[in-house]
Amino acid sequence: MRNFFTLNCSGSDLPYRMSDRILDIAGIVLVILQLLLFIGLYEWDKEQQCDGVESPSYAVWMVLAVLFWLIGFGASRNPSFVNVPVRMNPKRVTVQNYWKCHFTRWLNIVLPMINATTCWTERNSRLGLPMEWAGAFNVLAFTLLVVLAIVMTIQVYRVGRG
Repeated sequence: MRNFFTLNCSGSDLPYRMSDRILDIAGIVLVILQLLLFIGLYEWDKEQQCDGVESPSYAVWMVLAVLFWLIGFGASRNPSFVNVPVRMNPKRVTVQNYWKCHFTRWLNIVLPMINATTCWTERNSRLGLPMEWAGAFNVLAFTLLVVLAIVMTIQVYRVGRG
């Protein structure tokens, strides 16, 4: 049985480096900040509404934020959860699995950014929130997601060749 929640290993025979620990901590911090943003937007929305109608979408956004992080956290500890369009080399499978897990740790950084900016832009129409940075940040996060997927797929392919 794999140990998923130890601090010194990733639950498998893969190395758990300091960079992996930093990415895990940054993902946790981003999810906590995202939850605080959703709670703040919910309170602001409640102040602005005089008719007493409350939208449950903040609860949905918060559940999605935590769910995405939990899926990514589990996938970063179990490389069989992560699929890339690259043939796995049996001689280099450990290195390829390390990079797949590293990729999911980076996804745990990018997905909260996308989720937060999407929530911000959705609520802007009703609350009149400042929008100048949200659109650019959303485009930046999606671009980062695409670049990350391409770079990590190439990296998994390259380490599998050697």
